[in-house]
Amino acid sequence: MKLAYITLYFLLLTCGYKYAQEQVEFNMSLLFVEDAFVDIARKDAEASFKIWTNMYSNHIYDETNIKVNTSFEILEDVSRLGTLLDQKRVDLVNLPSYMYKMLGLNKNFEPIWSGARGSSKFDEYVIIINNVNKITQLEELKSKSIILMKEDIFNLSHIWLKVLLHENNLDKKENFFGSISEEQDELIVIYKVFFGEADAAIVTKNRLELANELNPQISKKIVPIIVSEPMLLTISLLNKTIDPLLKKTLLNIVENFRLNSRSGQILDLFKIAKIDRIYETDLESVNNLLERYSKVNPE
Repeated sequence: MKLAYITLYFLLLTCGYKYAQEQVEFNMSLLFVEDAFVDIARKDAEASFKIWTNMYSNHIYDETNIKVNTSFEILEDVSRLGTLLDQKRVDLVNLPSYMYKMLGLNKNFEPIWSGARGSSKFDEYVIIINNVNKITQLEELKSKSIILMKEDIFNLSHIWLKVLLHENNLDKKENFFGSISEEQDELIVIYKVFFGEADAAIVTKNRLELANELNPQISKKIVPIIVSEPMLLTISLLNKTIDPLLKKTLLNIVENFRLNSRSGQILDLFKIAKIDRIYETDLESVNNLLERYSKVNPE
């Protein structure tokens, strides 16, 4: 998913429309926060993205007469994010949604868009069980086995679970569950619960719906017992001081992304339904979760 975002950013520079009669040139800096590479070697990825950058910078000039010189950086040490943004100019940032408020980035950045894997730009976490276990409440998972998605900075499900356990006056997950394992692939997680290899799991609602489409038998055995608030999980931020013409061009590209056959094919490749414009209010559910989490781990 994170790799898809990187590719899509360079595609965003391919689908513009003619706004300027005379050549306009911009420099644009992109930053991707950690875990950007999933199934690709770093050196191969960096070489590929350099080619993408040159290709799409040339293409946007052909389409709009606007020349965009892009550069990108992968930030692997997330603790450096705040310092880095203070030290250098960054125009576009891709990062986990909760970092926007946590680091006070609203001073210099605004939420701009997010990739949707389903019909909605929001996703939800669900705790699923195999209905043969007859479990209907969180308390009934005491001493049971659960599979969690791999814990990384893009994953809010671990925070959500800690909040659920705390608000229901239950032990920490290490003491509450009989066993805990982690998986990267949500479809594998769903099938493991389906075949009885685990009592429960946390996955996203979009992936559960996809599993049901691929195998209708899933919905007959896999039951969600708890569903989170709809949340934006990964977002993109745009520097508030970016040139208005470049911002207008980028927003128009996003709005018409599905109308362009080339970019539409890339969306399909990465199983992204659409790129949605987002606003500050779209982050209210994430901010609410962080507020609840502050009561679990008060400073």
